[in-house]
Amino acid sequence: PAAYDGVIAVTATDEKDKLMPQANRGSYVFIAAPGVEMLAPVDGGIDVVTGTSFAAAIVSGAIANLLHAAANHDAGWIEDALAQTASDLGKRGRDNDYGFGLMNAKAVLAREH
Repeated sequence: PAAYDGVIAVTATDEKDKLMPQANRGSYVFIAAPGVEMLAPVDGGIDVVTGTSFAAAIVSGAIANLLHAAANHDAGWIEDALAQTASDLGKRGRDNDYGFGLMNAKAVLAREH
């Protein structure tokens, strides 16, 4: 599903901003977010989890915060905000490993206007 048109494809990084070995790679990757050894709620407690699904949840949460702060903007504006504020990792510019780079949630929210 990450490669479908209209989807913001997310890949996962570790605490050193390196790609998770099993992470999504390809021209469809849009952005990276932490996804290795993350704490998540599980069965009334917490557990350590790893995967692109957890990285995607972080990006989804940032987008939800952005929509709340700047509801008058469209999906294209949100994509531009994510891309322009990402911390470039890997090859310079957008690449097949990190997309535009590591999402910077604070910088995205600062662009709300």
